[in-house]
Amino acid sequence: VDKNSYHIVNGNFGGVWAKTGKASGKDVTILKNDDGSKIDVEQINPPVETEFVAITANETSTGIAYSPDEIAKIKARISQETLLGVDITSSMGMVKYDWTQADGWFFSVQKGLGLPAGLGILIVGPRAWEKGQTQKELTNNVGCHHSFSGLEGKMAGKFQTPTTPNFLDIAGLGF
Repeated sequence: VDKNSYHIVNGNFGGVWAKTGKASGKDVTILKNDDGSKIDVEQINPPVETEFVAITANETSTGIAYSPDEIAKIKARISQETLLGVDITSSMGMVKYDWTQADGWFFSVQKGLGLPAGLGILIVGPRAWEKGQTQKELTNNVGCHHSFSGLEGKMAGKFQTPTTPNFLDIAGLGF
């Protein structure tokens, strides 16, 4: 994200994501109901110039969840230039997602997949990848410890990981 992001906050994970955006020096807009109720899809109206919309598909702390159909509706409500990122940590392995409905997906394996904590997986779509490359070329901050291009450098032909991998989880994903 160059300048701004829009965060749908229905619980702790969404809140942490918004705090991370603020800590990165971005202009962060938070959409949250004061009574703690679910943000309805119809409430999600980010400005056209919004670069990135962040949503947590299933908040463990509140139980608020968005179905794949609702995620598709959110995608349809935002500008075609706006990227959509979805945290699916608490529902991966239990819900079938259409990867084309967002530009980035991430999850850890300890919740829905029931594996030991310590392995995070990031699925990056072509539009998010291109945005990351453009930001890097503009010498903007594209990550402190990891970046898309840094991860690619380890992966492409080398099949390396940037840090010591959690072999137990990797083996568990194979079953």
